[in-house]
Amino acid sequence: MKTVISYTLLALGEVLIFFSLYHFGKNISQDVFILNFSVLTVIYTLLFVDLIIPWVDLNDREQKTIGSIGVRWFVTLGYGIFAILGMLYFHFQQTDFNAQLLIHCILFFFLLIGFFGAFRSTQKVSEVYQSELNNRQTLDSLRKKAFQLKTLMESNSNIDKNLVLTFSRIQEDLRFISPSNSREAWELEETFSVELDKLISSVRNIKPDEDEISSMIQNCNIIFKQRKQVLSN
Repeated sequence: MKTVISYTLLALGEVLIFFSLYHFGKNISQDVFILNFSVLTVIYTLLFVDLIIPWVDLNDREQKTIGSIGVRWFVTLGYGIFAILGMLYFHFQQTDFNAQLLIHCILFFFLLIGFFGAFRSTQKVSEVYQSELNNRQTLDSLRKKAFQLKTLMESNSNIDKNLVLTFSRIQEDLRFISPSNSREAWELEETFSVELDKLISSVRNIKPDEDEISSMIQNCNIIFKQRKQVLSN
């Protein structure tokens, strides 16, 4: 229903533009009439799409379009103002059609450049979101793995409770680590993950080597402290 109403309003607007030009532009040539109608159609369509059809999808977690709203509105309004002022100037100055066509083509070219800039802004927002999402997923994976390891250690009666307590502190503190885009953070997280895998393998032994487990936990603690010092960005 909304789509039908939107297209109906769009069509009515086009009809109004046509008859307004026809009524007020009786003395202009057919070529100029078609050119002005085309320019006004472009302006009207751009404004209509932004006002009637929302670009922002609230269900889109990336919110890509938000990053381009300002650029798109600036370009649309700038193009519309200069194009309309140009039409008025050309009308009163009786400017040659070829000159009018050239100026409108130049304005439309700048409009396309502006929309390309808006598109690049949208891509940038999407790239930042995907990067942050990947960083969060990596940390979530580490937290799940650490929780799994703590559960295994607690269920193994052959492991000293002090070792379990030491690792439990590390596992709890993982909640306070913030995502980071830096290469250093990524390398430390990879190293930490490898150490967790080694610990899981050792803990699953029937008679685990506590000295080896203690050494691995110390390594995890050192890596964790180093990662904690890497600020989020």
